[in-house]
Amino acid sequence: MSKLNSYQNSKEQYKSNIDLLAYEFNERNQHAFRYIFESYYKAAVLFAREILKEQAFEAEDLVQDAFIKLWNQAENFNALAAIRSYIYTTVKNACLDKLRKGLLTNKYQGHAKKQLEMLEAEFIEPLITAETTRIIYEAIDKLPEQGRNVFKMSLEGLKNDEIAERLNISVNTVKTHKQRALTSLRIYIGDALFLFILLNHDHWLK
Repeated sequence: MSKLNSYQNSKEQYKSNIDLLAYEFNERNQHAFRYIFESYYKAAVLFAREILKEQAFEAEDLVQDAFIKLWNQAENFNALAAIRSYIYTTVKNACLDKLRKGLLTNKYQGHAKKQLEMLEAEFIEPLITAETTRIIYEAIDKLPEQGRNVFKMSLEGLKNDEIAERLNISVNTVKTHKQRALTSLRIYIGDALFLFILLNHDHWLK
């Protein structure tokens, strides 16, 4: 069996059994780590960017370091929730350290001071944004291939005619895929999150 097929098989198992995912990660299974990385990397980067603001260009480096620390963590995790908490806490602390260093420079001093005052007490808003986005992407990955492609391109900011050109389909077909995808997403994520994404991405309805 090829490495790709082996990972795909593991991936399907992890989707239905998060206890297995946590167990195999604790055993330092590379497939388990890859699945966790793919599941949380984008959300963690968004989380870091929400915290860093003007220094957001450093978000990816901080998140990559957090995943390296996760892989090298000696202690076992009792559940996926503990792994998720470790990722976000490590990223948060790295961002706070970066902002503290920003206090030493004129360029970022004002922002860093303001962010530190807020984040040392509370960081729930950036976390909610990151986790909501992760859940939405997770739901999008469950869509049929064409609908998934259309939706991801829409997330990237492409207009219907641009999506149609890239996929070599008609604009009406793009709109049909969008409507079908929205219907499926509402089932997957529920009305509350569905309303959230429409309020923040109203261009999906166009």
